[in-house]
Amino acid sequence: TSAAVAISLIISEVSDPADNFDARFVEIYNAGSQSVDLSAGSWNLGRQANGGTIANIALTGTIAAGSTYTVALSS
Repeated sequence: TSAAVAISLIISEVSDPADNFDARFVEIYNAGSQSVDLSAGSWNLGRQANGGTIANIALTGTIAAGSTYTVALSS
């Protein structure tokens, strides 16, 4: 049998510089001792603008232990 692995993801930074929509980002930090494969689960970041509809952003990729993952506008 395999032991359960605790996942320790922390939203480490949220930035909204000068209320500039194009510069906003969210940083997620993996405080755990193992990589987290976001594609292996249902990892989403929810967003809501001005009390409107909530939208989920699907997260993909892998966050290595002790590393960060940044979600930002893709142009």
